[in-house]
Amino acid sequence: MDLPTPSPSTNILSAIHGLNTLEAFPSSSMQELHVFAESHGDRTAVIPQLKNILTTTSLVSMALSSHSSLAVSDPKSVSLMRQHAGLIQELNVAQTNLALRMKALKERHSVDYGEDTPSSKVSLVAWFLDQMKSWATAAEMQVFDEPETDGKLNVVLAGKILVLDVEFSVRRIGDEDELDLISLKSSHASPLDAPATSSSSSPTAGVSLDTFLIMILREYLAEIQKDQADMDPAQVARLGRSLQKSLQYIMKLDNLAQRKVEGGSRWFTEVDDLGSVAMQIVPREAEMAAKSLGLAQAPLDILLLRGHALPLPYLHMPSLSFLVYLSPLCYLSLLRSPPFSEASSMIDIPMDTLRSYLSRNTLAKGTVVATLSLQRSSQPSHFTQAHGRPTFPLVSTVEPPDENLDHILPVDNGQDSWVLEFGPDGVVLSQSRMWEIQLLLGLTPSVDSMQIMSFAYTGSWVDLLIQGPTQMLYHETYRATYVSPTESHPPLRLRLTAAQEPGFILRKIRVQSMRDIWSIFEIVKEQSWYNNLLYSYHWIPEDIGNEGLGAVKGISKDIDSLLNGDVTPKHIPVSIYIDPPIPPSLFQPPLHREHPTVTMVFPSKGPGGPLINATIKLDTSSNSCVRVLINGFPAPRSCEEAVRRGGGLALAGRFWMEKSSH
Repeated sequence: MDLPTPSPSTNILSAIHGLNTLEAFPSSSMQELHVFAESHGDRTAVIPQLKNILTTTSLVSMALSSHSSLAVSDPKSVSLMRQHAGLIQELNVAQTNLALRMKALKERHSVDYGEDTPSSKVSLVAWFLDQMKSWATAAEMQVFDEPETDGKLNVVLAGKILVLDVEFSVRRIGDEDELDLISLKSSHASPLDAPATSSSSSPTAGVSLDTFLIMILREYLAEIQKDQADMDPAQVARLGRSLQKSLQYIMKLDNLAQRKVEGGSRWFTEVDDLGSVAMQIVPREAEMAAKSLGLAQAPLDILLLRGHALPLPYLHMPSLSFLVYLSPLCYLSLLRSPPFSEASSMIDIPMDTLRSYLSRNTLAKGTVVATLSLQRSSQPSHFTQAHGRPTFPLVSTVEPPDENLDHILPVDNGQDSWVLEFGPDGVVLSQSRMWEIQLLLGLTPSVDSMQIMSFAYTGSWVDLLIQGPTQMLYHETYRATYVSPTESHPPLRLRLTAAQEPGFILRKIRVQSMRDIWSIFEIVKEQSWYNNLLYSYHWIPEDIGNEGLGAVKGISKDIDSLLNGDVTPKHIPVSIYIDPPIPPSLFQPPLHREHPTVTMVFPSKGPGGPLINATIKLDTSSNSCVRVLINGFPAPRSCEEAVRRGGGLALAGRFWMEKSSH
């Protein structure tokens, strides 16, 4: 008779293995511990998981203690026990692999085959009108379309306050129809204020709600009227979703505008007002940044670090976006892009070129764009505390703070709040910077939350940055290899010691004033500078083999080099350390903030040479926003430029080349 198979949960291996599964304590739940998490408040699911870990470890300890007292000397018994442990381990691994596959299948995004457009242009007009009606219906707008007259077609989309009047031209060539957008005009009239109508529907009149919708509609019409071989159904579907999402957001503003209390047309003009006021400071800061560098135009990457985030109204939706940080790769790509216009701009990247790039391209890793919009949020309300943020190093020493610093955003008094959203992937922040944001907003961290975060999330923000939030493992060190494109120096073997500080992903945060927004951006910029230094290289944990670090072609080993002491090594070892932050206080941010700093140690050229200590500091008071010190002395300007271009951790190779030239 076959004996019943024991339950895997009755042995020590399965108990330990159960703690290592995603269901025991998923990494996603760790990201919900901070107050700015999307599902903050559901911390009751975390506490039982922690209690389960404590209970299981206690039981395992008791079981090991009881087994240690058993003296098993029979070889057959030992062999059977090993065989049993191997079978249980295989079963546990199989269960984990199955759970991982099921999780991946559940989280897989549905396949997007794109929009099903008509194959013949004969029915193009009727199909497009149906599409507009479906977008309006999803946004709860009324649609009024008039019959075509003299090659013109009028469609009106109406809410309670807002009206969109759209006019198309229809031209027939044989059996095919060509559809083009003539004009789009928005108007909103509330009983609480005077009627206000948009002044122009021309895109050249500036960025407005009308020009934003015109741009998307024209792009949509151009795409659906391409030949079937050239048309991109996925792009058509993306543009359609963007139009529908924009109409839904407009209707949210329409519902707020029709209220008797705190209503009116200001809900439609708030984005324009904020954008225009925020843009007033940009020319002044650009002029000062360019003057300090002796240039005719201000470099955009330096301007973003030293000044305000760049406001970009109507970038992705009818709201206000901000360019907070620009990665070196994205900046260099923009510099090489042909300019559309604005040759006389005070910034080296024209606004038209920048807007087109950010709205159409997938952003390079490290570029941070935040969007301010009305959303439902479960985050608690707060009262902003003045703790020295924001600083604005470009204008604070010569001018008073800009006029919109204390601007209070209009209150919904309902379910929606003003929320800053940092894209779908968010921004990786260290724990100290997350706490500083929390303290600046008057949200004092509780001791319980700090204990839970410290216990459950003992890894580093470097782990989170390199590996991502899913299936993250903790490693003390990482390595990367940098090979010079011109082979002007031996490969650099970079060894990064992970910062001993947890990290979290900031995706959304509730704000109430422009002071909140500028202060948050200032903290995010500091962390983004760290992140982009690491993003420039491909890091892998140091304990995963040593492949790819072998001999390098072209290394001379002749006897003369050995005798002269100038043999070229196979690689240059570089140790990298991220300076620890000031220990965070429970009640106030640090009064004296240290500049974000990275330290590198590498050998000098020649046998028996001393070690070189290179320090990179983010210093927004400096013209180049960075200071480089070699053994405590200022480095050449070329080193600062290398850091700015994303090669900060490869300074050892530059120092090697300079020594070789002497």
